[in-house]
Amino acid sequence: MKQKLDQGRFRMLNEMFYTTKSDEIKTMVDKDEELLHIYHRGYRSQVEKWPVRPLELIIKELSSSKGLVIGDFGCGDAALAERLSAKHTVHSFDMVAINDRVTPCDISNVPLDTGVLDVAVFSLSLMGPNYAQFIKEACRCLRKGGRLIIAEVSSRMAGRTKDAFVEAVIASGFKLSSLDDRDYFVLMKFAGYDGKGRLGKFPELKACTYKKR
Repeated sequence: MKQKLDQGRFRMLNEMFYTTKSDEIKTMVDKDEELLHIYHRGYRSQVEKWPVRPLELIIKELSSSKGLVIGDFGCGDAALAERLSAKHTVHSFDMVAINDRVTPCDISNVPLDTGVLDVAVFSLSLMGPNYAQFIKEACRCLRKGGRLIIAEVSSRMAGRTKDAFVEAVIASGFKLSSLDDRDYFVLMKFAGYDGKGRLGKFPELKACTYKKR
């Protein structure tokens, strides 16, 4: 019964989180942190059904080097930091500190100095109508020449939207390194940030829908 109740609340929260600005969500979850815990449980139950999870691909790539400073924006339970902290310095940000690896904040305004990151990661975390401000904040935190890795659910990148999104990131000062378009998600890697601080025109993204296996 509790599982069914959580599933229903997850669907409600999923829609709300994708249609509400991040500052409003932050206020909401500060009043009731259990909302975010319910969301993350539902999120994990969905993503665990996928044949390949984007975070595993991101971790695999970043594991091949060491000594990087990484920002994980919308980190959930900070699995990236848990897996990579022996090799890299990882700053993990989300609305609520699910564990002691997470710094709680609105990811449009994170407590990092300008130009300190080598890599910024968004793994299924561009939620809300102001998601472009998250990317703007990541750009502020990146050093010149830094990298940006973004994974998003395929349903949000359908048709022309994906091309418009990539063009907006390029217009923000990056070069596209690779694009891996899979059944469940799209994994985009950008490099060579020019450090100029401009922001491209990002398209509206639909609320997330998860494919059933």
